[in-house]
Amino acid sequence: MSAPTVLRQVAAVGTPDGALLHAVVDGSDDAPVTLVLAHSWTLAQAAWDDVAELLSRRVADGDLRVIRYDQRGHGRSTWGRYADDVGELTIDQLGDDLGVLLDELAPSGPVVLAGHSMGGMTIMCLAAARPELFGD
Repeated sequence: MSAPTVLRQVAAVGTPDGALLHAVVDGSDDAPVTLVLAHSWTLAQAAWDDVAELLSRRVADGDLRVIRYDQRGHGRSTWGRYADDVGELTIDQLGDDLGVLLDELAPSGPVVLAGHSMGGMTIMCLAAARPELFGD
């Protein structure tokens, strides 16, 4: 069986301090659920390629939308205001970045967040800063 055809978009989401977050979006904007995948330290969104491939049939069928993104300073994303002193970057900032990404690329509808290591901490920081985004 051949691989399904998946709509893929590449996005650059700007943050308030001038960073650009690189994202790969698979699937239609009107899919009933969006899955956002946050990678770990020193990796990039491509770390989720195998997961995206496993989900490609559901994406092609319109059941799911998958967003993989490069966290600030990783992959194709830039550092923003931290370019001159990356030691000042905090996990709270990464949580804020995820919020900006969600506001831009998944502003409505059910969203499932998944993270590995630093990606999981990023999600927890977003939950602490913006609990209204999370269900019971």
